[in-house]
Amino acid sequence: MSDDLLNPETDIYEAAFGTLENIRLQHGELTLILRIDQLTTDCDENQHTWELRCSNPLRYRFVDENFLPIYVRDNHPLIWAEIEPRQELYFHGRPENADAMIGALYQAHQQITQGWIPFNNYLNPCMPLKKLLSGTCGLIADGPVRIIDVYEAAFKQHGVKTNRLKERPAKRWNGNAWVPHSGSLRALLLGESYVLCEKINAERILN
Repeated sequence: MSDDLLNPETDIYEAAFGTLENIRLQHGELTLILRIDQLTTDCDENQHTWELRCSNPLRYRFVDENFLPIYVRDNHPLIWAEIEPRQELYFHGRPENADAMIGALYQAHQQITQGWIPFNNYLNPCMPLKKLLSGTCGLIADGPVRIIDVYEAAFKQHGVKTNRLKERPAKRWNGNAWVPHSGSLRALLLGESYVLCEKINAERILN
């Protein structure tokens, strides 16, 4: 077990280059084999190989076998999206400049999600955003409370009134039905790739 590799407060491999050598999903556990190449102060290469076992993976995405940097997070936009209570946000009134309103929403979204979640992820999918804003009222978004907070603030800055429906718990699919999410999650971030899971165990493989 390595506390350094998995410590969410220490990005010990921020300057390291990693390679994802193997992925295996079996019996509710996602196993990754990582090779990590790190330059020391005297410019010598320091290479490590790790086996990471991600228990009960909820969601994962692999973009490239090579990645930089490597993070572990207990608090991250990808985690909020899965575990935070959700709300619907409605607007009432027409913004003076729809393009500026869309720009403000986009900027607020990118800032809070750090680019990890697409802008249209929580927006009303039934109508293009500009067309929706040309009306006088409607459902603008349905998402985690933290996201809805910044969307509402953007509308207020443009003089548009809003209201929300009552919070409801986040849910996940258990294979048979949607059930309220319980427990905590960790985010393993490998460049643009990621794994969301309940627990991560790491073991260094001696070469």
